Amino acid sequence: MRERPWLIPALRQRLKHHRAADLAALFERVSLPFAPIRRPEDLLDDPHLLASGGLASIRVPNDVPDGARQGDAVQTVLLPLSLDGQRLPVRTSPPTLGEHTTALLAELGYSEAAAQALLAQGQAR
Repeated sequence: MRERPWLIPALRQRLKHHRAADLAALFERVSLPFAPIRRPEDLLDDPHLLASGGLASIRVPNDVPDGARQGDAVQTVLLPLSLDGQRLPVRTSPPTLGEHTTALLAELGYSEAAAQALLAQGQAR
C-alpha cells in the first residue's frame, strides 16, 4: 500500500498497450497469480468462483421492487475465505421489506410505542 503512489502509475504506463486477454494468457503461462478486475455481474460465470464453490443460491424475497424476479433462486458471491477448508455459507437470506424495521428503530433509541406509531403513520416500513 505504501508503494501505490508510484507503482500504480508505472504499471498503468507499462501495460496500457496490452490487451487484458493477452496479459491474462501471459500471467497464466508464467504462473503469476492475478485476478482481473470485474463487474459484479461478471462474477456469476467466473471460472475460479465456479471451481472453488464461491457461489451460493439465495431466494429473492417476494416484495422486492423489481418484481419480475420475486421468489426466484439467484446466485450470490460468497466471501473469498474459508475456515477449516470450508467456505463460509450464506448466513441469512435477504430480508423482506420491513422485516427488521422495529429492531432497527429500537437500536436507534425508539420505544416500542414510538416505533409502532411511525409504522402506523407510514413513516417507516
